[in-house]
Amino acid sequence: METKTYDTSRLEQAHQILSAIAERRVQKPANPWDGIYYELMSRYFENILKAGERGQKVVTTSDVVPSEILYAMDMVPYHISMVSCAAAVLLGEQETCLSAAKSFGLAPEVCSVHRIAAAFFVKGWAPTIDAVVSNNESCDNNAKSSELIAEAYKVPGFYFDCPFYFGERAFHFLAGELEDLFKFLGEVKGQPLDQEKLVEVLESSRQVVELSKEINRLRQAVPYPANSRLGLQSHLVRWYFQGRPEAVEFMELVRDELRRRVDAGQGPPDQRFRFISLFLTPNHQWKLLDWMEREHGAYIIQDPDRHHWGPIDWDFSRPMYTLSNRLLAEPVAYLTYSPIQKWVDAIVEETRDSKADGVIFWAHTACRQACATIRVVKDALTERDIPSLVLDVDTNDPSFVSEDELKDRLEGFMERIEENR
Repeated sequence: METKTYDTSRLEQAHQILSAIAERRVQKPANPWDGIYYELMSRYFENILKAGERGQKVVTTSDVVPSEILYAMDMVPYHISMVSCAAAVLLGEQETCLSAAKSFGLAPEVCSVHRIAAAFFVKGWAPTIDAVVSNNESCDNNAKSSELIAEAYKVPGFYFDCPFYFGERAFHFLAGELEDLFKFLGEVKGQPLDQEKLVEVLESSRQVVELSKEINRLRQAVPYPANSRLGLQSHLVRWYFQGRPEAVEFMELVRDELRRRVDAGQGPPDQRFRFISLFLTPNHQWKLLDWMEREHGAYIIQDPDRHHWGPIDWDFSRPMYTLSNRLLAEPVAYLTYSPIQKWVDAIVEETRDSKADGVIFWAHTACRQACATIRVVKDALTERDIPSLVLDVDTNDPSFVSEDELKDRLEGFMERIEENR
């Protein structure tokens, strides 16, 4: 199928909403980083929408394609699933997008994240793009979505192979794949990679990783020094802007404020429950986290699949090797491109180190990879007397489960923990 017409009004409206939210949050911030977060999200959309008039190429990427690759080439990244899904939520048009995907043959069994992303491109709601980059992540829908987008917009695509293990052989193999990717992007842009620019981007990336680790350590403090949204917000800033000074500045702001609060023993006064979160809170239900804090003093203090890094050798004399190491140390890759025991050990370790009361597993039911781990994770937690709750959700479909039902399940979980104290 080929997209014939383009209408970017949905992305433009989403950008306007983000800009308005940012303005309000800057004026009345709940936390010092809130307004900056929304400003950065607004800027990401703006970069996509204005790339053409700025003479920049736009490249769509799937989940674990490092943003440093595009920033080193002075190209504009368009994160396929996150941008489309964020726009759908901001506009309240999830059902419109899902219906559009159904109309051209995507079954409900396909992950809603990728049905919404597909709708944006097949319907022409995304701006023109210049290339598509994807890889063999643990989610096979990512590769298929990228293939569909390349066909719809009639642009070249590049697929690179990621090893499903972590170590020297994997780093060297992936470095070769990245060399080929940069050659491809050089052909798309008509200009080869500037090695000095890549090293500059990697230095910013290194700072972001170190700041991310420090922030995660500070989030283990008692009392918890932040709000539940911080894990999601810092994750998205890093995914969107890793390799850019904006990400460094945001992370420094968060780190400095958390350090100040921890040193002062400061945190919300009503803290009763500390939870580990696994996988993603539904995109349309972040306010559920606010309700947990407000009504029950319950906070998400750790999220290992977004903040548990593998080791990285920052050797700037070998930038491709370093970038490949960084990619495979990415929390999502590090824990899902590995035997499941590494994933289980990370959950148990962070539950113990952060003195968490329990684990909440947001089970996006269309995700075969995530839901396949539920039994193993629950069994490991039960063996260690760690309470856990599995919530069946759909990351992007509000009709799948009502907010009231989720609240009832969460309240029952907290009551059970309270009774067993």
